[in-house]
Amino acid sequence: DGFEPSTITVVAGDTIHFQFVNPEDDEHNFDLQDLFAKLPGQHIVDTTYVAGAPGIYDFACAIPAHLPMMHGTLLVLSPAAVTVAK
Repeated sequence: DGFEPSTITVVAGDTIHFQFVNPEDDEHNFDLQDLFAKLPGQHIVDTTYVAGAPGIYDFACAIPAHLPMMHGTLLVLSPAAVTVAK
């Protein structure tokens, strides 16, 4: 059990398109600041999220028995911190 990737790096204002695949029979969920998605067993769930203020945000499956394994980090960078190579 876990989220892959477990670390996601984006720029503030980016729209993230999540596709969650739960191949198991057990129900899971995805809990991130301002986003909660139920992930029923044997289902694929698509959702989007707009990254807000720069910072480090934790996400996890909020089911207590799953939390030790099912967690990760969303790193939101400031647009000024990103250099575009031309």
